[in-house]
Parts: sequence; structure tokens; C-alpha cells
Amino acid sequence: MIFRPITGSRPTLFFLIFFIMLPVIVLAGTTGKLVGTVTNAETGDPLVGVNIILEGTSLGAATNSKGKYLILRVPPGVYTVKASMIGYQDVRIEGVRVRIDLTTRLDIKLNTSVVGLEEVTVTAERSLVQPDVTFSQANISSEEISALPIEEFEEIVALQAGVVLDASGAIHIRGGRSTEIAYMIDGITVTDPYSNGMAIEIENNAIQELQLISGTFNAEYGAAMSGVVNIVTKEGSIDRYKGNVQFNLGDYVSSDTAIFPYINRFNPASIKDLQGSLGGPLPLGFGSFFVSGRYYYDDGYLYGQRRYSPDSFVWRDTMRAFVQVREGDNAVVPMNWVEQFTGQGKFTFRLTDRSKISVNLTGSKTRFQNYAHKFKYNPDGDYQRFRSNYSLIGKLEQSLSPNTYFILRTSLYSNTSRYYRYKDPLDPRYNVDPIVFSISTGYNFNAGGIRMGHFDRETRVITTKFDLVSQLTSLHQVKLGAEWRKSRLFREDFTVLYNENTAYQPQIPTPESPYFNSFTRTPSELSGYVQDKIEYDDLIMNIGVRYDYFEPDWRTLSDPSDPNYRQPIKPINQYFDEDGDGAISEMEARPDNQKTDADRYAYWYKKASPKHQLSPRLALAFPITDRGSMHISYGHFFQIPANIYLYTNPDFEVTPGLSTTMGNADMEPERTTQYELGFQQQIGVGMVIDVTGFYKDIRNLVGTKIVDTFIAGDRYALYINRDYGNVRGITFSFNKQPVGLFSGMISYTYSIAEGNASDPAAAYYDELSGVEPEKQLVALDWDQRHTLNGTITFHPRKQMGISLVGQYGSGLPYTPSLAGTRIAYENSGRKPVQYSSDVRSYFNFRLLGLSMTLHFNIYNLLDRRNEVLVYNDTGRATYSLIQTYVPQQQKFNTLDEYLVRPDYYSAPRQVKFGLTVNF
Repeated sequence: MIFRPITGSRPTLFFLIFFIMLPVIVLAGTTGKLVGTVTNAETGDPLVGVNIILEGTSLGAATNSKGKYLILRVPPGVYTVKASMIGYQDVRIEGVRVRIDLTTRLDIKLNTSVVGLEEVTVTAERSLVQPDVTFSQANISSEEISALPIEEFEEIVALQAGVVLDASGAIHIRGGRSTEIAYMIDGITVTDPYSNGMAIEIENNAIQELQLISGTFNAEYGAAMSGVVNIVTKEGSIDRYKGNVQFNLGDYVSSDTAIFPYINRFNPASIKDLQGSLGGPLPLGFGSFFVSGRYYYDDGYLYGQRRYSPDSFVWRDTMRAFVQVREGDNAVVPMNWVEQFTGQGKFTFRLTDRSKISVNLTGSKTRFQNYAHKFKYNPDGDYQRFRSNYSLIGKLEQSLSPNTYFILRTSLYSNTSRYYRYKDPLDPRYNVDPIVFSISTGYNFNAGGIRMGHFDRETRVITTKFDLVSQLTSLHQVKLGAEWRKSRLFREDFTVLYNENTAYQPQIPTPESPYFNSFTRTPSELSGYVQDKIEYDDLIMNIGVRYDYFEPDWRTLSDPSDPNYRQPIKPINQYFDEDGDGAISEMEARPDNQKTDADRYAYWYKKASPKHQLSPRLALAFPITDRGSMHISYGHFFQIPANIYLYTNPDFEVTPGLSTTMGNADMEPERTTQYELGFQQQIGVGMVIDVTGFYKDIRNLVGTKIVDTFIAGDRYALYINRDYGNVRGITFSFNKQPVGLFSGMISYTYSIAEGNASDPAAAYYDELSGVEPEKQLVALDWDQRHTLNGTITFHPRKQMGISLVGQYGSGLPYTPSLAGTRIAYENSGRKPVQYSSDVRSYFNFRLLGLSMTLHFNIYNLLDRRNEVLVYNDTGRATYSLIQTYVPQQQKFNTLDEYLVRPDYYSAPRQVKFGLTVNF
């Protein structure tokens, strides 16, 4: 892999900022802080020199002259803290919870010692209100995740206040687009710059704590406008081995064969889920390790039938028509299946009490198929899809003093996506005339044909970070950071050509063909920030500023109306001012027949300029009492658009008419200004409420404009910064800690998400449809006004328990139309409400000296038919007005048969049961 050096119009500024920031060096939180005061239980006097140890770790501290102690870089989790001092009775405090980015206060009282008196063990009284929370966040531990019927971490994110899922299942935080979220693992950004989605697969059994920041996050977080998902992975214990193996089987259980054909065929092996983990000390006491893995297969719930094969119909010249020559075997075929392998390993080496090195490796491979309704009776004609990714994260933690430490991180991760029907583009099974699709137009299922496209893309990113944290005084914790990222984006897609002139053998188009596109781009990013966390008794402040730099390393057209490469038409040796600057340059003075490709590129293209952003952040928290706190925060947030919108259509090609979109590497960053005001209050034993109001003003979002070329009638859509929106709302959450028999949470969000467009290509689609683009704010596709989620866990005994997850959402918007013509303004209609419930039950027991757990999960317990997609003429998935103007009898099926869309509904009831063996 070769990366080109960074170039740009301001290289001096780029390197100047980098080297200024490097010595003081973005620290995304992966640890918390433990502080407190140790006093004499009888007199209340502070005790000096008390040893404070976190059992099972090498972390600890001693109290100072005021009896105060401070322990930095504590990984998130639940700890037992031991306090000891000669002449005093030792105290062990169990259940001390430390969370990412937050300060846990633990004050300890010691009694004078009596000979023979044993140490005292007590359980920590957890404070449910974190006084130093200055923005909205949720911290979910591994124990909380494992107790719920949750398969993927995205599902726990979706339960939090401020989060909405759109019709495709994509996550939207506080009304922003799904591409406005930053994803992090162990403090390293793992967002794929190509799509701004998550590049790495991580399983629940590898997560120590998940932090969702949905508010105005601190300056240490960047490349996001709506939220941050920050995952800290597990480390192995340094003193004991621990592991588990889990086996699961299952299937979809429903009698609704009218919508889901063949769903009543129960097969407990349709879903196979095997996962396990193991952690513990490395040999010779060098450190610890934690490894986990998972194999998952799911047949899915959308089936087709092989009535036809891709080559069922062939063209007969004598008949001037396609003739059926073979039939399918009528086998029932799963059409939304998935198979996935995932692995993760983290190795931690403790060099000294002050230094630690860790290496984290993750990887996954996925094969799957997306349901395509047109291919229901020709399932072998649709694409197979593949996704693979891996990451390698190395980290050095070095404590310089009890109050100061730095972390040096480096990472390499890759995300690959492919789809095709057959891997070899010259496979003779591609010998199918694509014109065969013409016999199955309209409301007919495809009676033959095969998808001929081949798509391959890879994102590879190298990241280096150097982070410094220092508790300068008891009031000031300063963070300074810088991060550099270099990406390599590769994409190649082409259409296999069917050519009857080459003995009907498939062909790969040439790179110059409009059926072939390929590019490799190497953008780079640099960021730096400084932040001060100031902690008074009645005021906590997070004040910071962030700088971001982006070098697109690409070019744009000098004249957007002339997208195709052409030589200027003028007599040889006749000079003219080609770039319009009023002067004749050396290159312009050369005869045409002496100009090089570099000369012509200099005329036809211009280099995209680097982009800069300075973002101030301010957040305040006001502890009212030890049971209540209020916070106010404000910030400017910056994000480069997903790189697909910068680099698509690499050859600047335009086909006749309007059928082309073109990337724009010179787009400005998308920007959001956000405000929020929140309040936390503990209202009883183990119960706390949180109420937060927020407002977001969003500008410079990616949209499209239609560009007329110099050839009359030929146009294309150019991506530009044109879309905008605003979001306002209020969130409410209630949490009940596991005190007594019940625990759980409730989250409610009321929000209004409006903008001029939901899709960056909306103006392009409007032009194709002959519709005037919106000039007013309309509801965005994910504008769900009311979202209510809740969980409850009942654990009457340690050996058993049951948990329930419930979700409710008001209807998402849609655009009413009739017979393909819009009859109201965009997103003025509302789909039906959606709700679902999931349940998990478990029973712990011992057998053969091993701890085991039987568990039983049911998803969509009530087998609810949520109408995720709808017909735009009725706003329902259950019926359409198409029957009123389209004949019932089609060529290969009836109209009613075609209009039953199982993919318009959420998944039917799924049942899984399994056994976990712990050791």
C-alpha cells in the first residue's frame, strides 16, 4: 500500500499546525477517573498516606496531606476498592462503578485498628446523578447489554433517548442524517469515510462499555454532527481465567403465510448462533488477553420459488420473440439470508506499573443477500453480496506522574464490500441476453435474466494519535490532542457485456467504456483540540476548541458545463487566454501539438482546495444537590461529507439526457450549531430521571443541482452544499437501577426534524420526475414525532430472571401520490404507528462443576405487522389503488400476487433458545 504525500494550496499551514500540536498532543474517552477523601471515622480528620487499590488491577494511589486521592485512566467497569493504612482497619468497598469520561467520587472512613480485627467489606452506594455530566450521554455496561434480548449493539443504541430508526433501519440521532455519527473503538475512529458508516463489526460479547453521546459533545470528539458511539472492548483479568461458550438455535414462527410465504415451515436449525469468549492472564505474568468469536447464520424470513432460471427464455430469430426453453425446479429458496464470522482478540502487556501496551485485532466476513421482489420466482438471477473488514489497533499508555499520562495510538483498518452474481465475470452462466428483462416489465415477476453488475470497493485507513491528559490541579483536568488519518478509497464497478458477436461469451468492458468505472483516492485529515474540565463543588465546566483540516487530494471541472475531455478548437500556433485570467501563460502560448496531458489537465480541471474548520465548544453543569444536577451546552460541529459524494463518477462522464450524477471534491464541510439544556434528579432509591431540551441548526448539507452542458439537452446532477434543516425537541428518560426485584428504563423523545431534502440526490430525482424541488421546510424521512422505548428486568432470584423490551414510534412521513403523480407536498402523509416487544428469560444452574445458563429469546413477541414501507397512494402496505387502473391478469402472475410485498413489513416473530456454559 502506497500513500502519496499530502499536497494542497496551504501545505505550510498544514504542517505548521501539526508540529505545533504534536508536542502537547484527540483523546476520545476510554477511561474514567476515581477521586475521593479518606478520613478518620471517629474524628473526621483527613488521613495522609492511605493506600487505595483497585483489586484485580495495577491501579492505585495514596492520599495526600488533605486526605485526598486521585486515580486516572481507570477502564470502565465495576471494581472493588481497598483502603489500607497501618493502625487502621482495612476497608473493601464493592460495586464501585467507573464510567467513560466521568468522575466517580468515593469517600472512605477508616476506624482505628484493634489487634485481630478483620477487614470490613461494604457495598458502595452508587450515586445515580453524575454531577459532571455536561452533555446528554448514556453509558451501558456489558452486564446491562447481556441481560436484554439484544443481538447487536445498534439495538441498544436505538433504545436511548433522542434516537430514531428510519424505514431502512438506519440510526438517526436528534434528527440528523444517519451519516452524521462518529463510531469509535478503544478511542480510535472506525468510521468509514466512504459512506460515513461504521467500518468494523464488533460483537456484544466483546464490549465492556458502550457510550452514546447524543448531545453537544466536547472538543475531543470530531467528524460528527449528531452523535458519537464510543465502544470500549474488554480486557482479560490479570489474576484468573474466565470464559464462556454459547449455543443458540431458532427460527421465525408465524402463521401469516398470506404475507410471508412458507413461513409456517418451522426448522429450529434455520438460525444457528455459536459464540464464545475467553480471557485471563498471559503466561509468566506478562499481562492479560481476551478473545471472542461468533458464527451466525440466518435463513431469513423472505422466500422465493425457483419457477424460472436466468436462462429460461432465449431469443429465436425465426419467431422474432423470446421463447421459454426450460423451467426451474420450483424449490423454495431463502432470499434474505446472512452468514457471518466475527473474531476479536485483545492482548495487554503491563511493562511496569506506569506503562501498558495493548494490541486489539478484529475481523469479520459476511455473505448475504438482500430480498429483491422482482426476482421472487427467479432467485438465482439476483446478486450475492459480501462484506469483510478487519482492524489492528495498537496502544501505549504511559503514566508520567500520578496526575499526568499520555496515550500513543496507531491503527489500520479496512472495510470491503462486493456484490456480483458470479465471482468470475467471464463465467459462462452470464450468457444471458439482458433484453430478456423486457418480457417481465411492469407488475410481472422476472421470468428470467440475471444481474450483470460487478461492484468492488475497499476503504483502508491509517490513523495515528498522541494524547495527553493532566490533572493540573484539583480543579483543572486538561486534555490536549491531535489525530492524523490517511485514507485509501478504492472502487471499481462494471457491467458484464453480453455480445452475440463473440459466440455469446460474456465480456468485460474496457476502462474507457461508460460501463466501467474505477477510482483510487487518498484523502487525508488532521485534527487537534485543547480542552479544560474545571470542577468546582457547584459548577463543572468543559471548555474547548477544536481544529479540523481535510485535504481531498482530487480535482473538479474548471467549467462544469463542459464535463467531457475535448481539445480546444482553434488554429495551431494561435494563442488565446484559456483560463480567462487576462494573461497568456507559458502553457497557453505553446502550440496545441506541443501541449502535454499535464497542460490539458491544468486547463480542464482545477485542484480542490483543502478545508478548515475551527469549532468552539462550551458545556456547563450545575450540581444542585447530591441528588440533582442541571447542564447547559453549546457547540459548533463540522463534518466532511461522505466521500462517495466527493469522488463518484471519476471520469466526469455524462451520458445523453439526464441520467448522470457527478461527485464534487471541492464541497465545503457540513455544519451544525447545537444547543441543549438538561436536568437530572434522583427521585427515590435507585431511580433517576433526566429531561433535556435541544435545538439544532444544520447547514451545508449535501444536495444536488442540475447542470446544463454545452450540448443542448444533455444535463447532469452535481453534488453541492445546498441542503439545510433544523431539529428541535425534548427527551425524557427514567432509569431504575437493579435494587430489589426490578430494574429497567423508559425513554421518550418528542422531536421535529425538518429540512428541504432527506436524500442528497432529491433534487436530481425531482427533476427526473418533473417535480419542482421543495423551497420550504418539510418533514424529513425520519421525522418521528413520538418515540417511546422501555426495558424491564424481573429477577426474583439470582438463578433466574426475565427481561422485556418494548418500542413504540409514531408514523414516519411519506409523500402521497397517485398513478406516479405527486398529489401533495413532500412528506405530508404519515405511515401507521409501529410498536414491538421482545423478551428474554434465563435460568442459571450448575452441572458437572460448571455454571450454565438456559436462555429463551423471542423477538416481536406479538407477531406484529409493522408497515415499514407503504404504497404512496394509500399510505398503507396492506393495499393499493393500483388495482383500479392496472389489469388484474399480468403475463406471468396476477396483479394481486405482485402487490403482496413482504419486504414492506418488519420481521415476523423470531424464537431463539440456547445454552451458555461458563468456566
